[in-house]
Amino acid sequence: MRRRDSRSSKASRATRTFVSLTGPAGNIGDALIRRETLEWSMGTSDELVAYTGDAPDVWLRQLGLPAEAIVLRTKKSVPRWLRLLVLAPRRPVLVFEAGEIPLDRGNGLRELVFLVETLIVRLKGGIVVRPPRGIRAPSQPALAIHRLAARLSQVTLWRDEATLRTARCGRLAPDIGFSAGSRLGLPWGERPELLVSLRGARPLPDADWLAAVREAAERAGLSIRTVVQVREDESRARELAQLLGGEFEAWGDTDPLAQEERLRQRYDAARIVISDRMHVLVLAALS
Repeated sequence: MRRRDSRSSKASRATRTFVSLTGPAGNIGDALIRRETLEWSMGTSDELVAYTGDAPDVWLRQLGLPAEAIVLRTKKSVPRWLRLLVLAPRRPVLVFEAGEIPLDRGNGLRELVFLVETLIVRLKGGIVVRPPRGIRAPSQPALAIHRLAARLSQVTLWRDEATLRTARCGRLAPDIGFSAGSRLGLPWGERPELLVSLRGARPLPDADWLAAVREAAERAGLSIRTVVQVREDESRARELAQLLGGEFEAWGDTDPLAQEERLRQRYDAARIVISDRMHVLVLAALS
């Protein structure tokens, strides 16, 4: 998005940007894409309104919300969010969350609310931005409502071709996590590790998979380390380290911002990263 030039803001009519930034504090990938969504929103209006849902205080630190922002917390603040949107000056900006959008049964009412928000902003002459997203479990009527709202938005981006085909509108774009920027990392020959980070909610890989990972590490002369980018995966990382004969690095009580930097340093020193979580692979690619 093009940011407002601070030199001309006083000469322009006041306006307001609304951005949704919900997410679990124990998921560094979610924090990453919400933070980049916030970055897209900064400087686009005279006033910033952020909805963070039921997220704890640490989530606000992970996002780096500016002190002057109006932060709406808990679902009880949704009526205030809507009221501020209705009463906003002309040309408001509405920025939806990046990430995965569930459109399975039961999400129709939520999508209807988002459609109404989109219509309000368009009627006020504003701009609606939908950062790169992916659609999960599409069903009716949620999908039809979502398609209509996406068509009415000036900026609609999808992070994968399957979602673009499902949505039937918008454009393909890289995941917003890549906005975090690349890091130099260690030279290729000085990267000593193979990292593994898998979802704890999925079945444990079979013996052939485990043997293949051990063999790949041995052939490349790499040591194996399991890392945790989502808190709920910690037990799986511990289990995999034992099965692979590698080293387990717990998240434990480490502050989420410190854990994020520690992970990025690990990716800086990794030659191979294996994961079924997209944002593990995005952060690794940036290193």
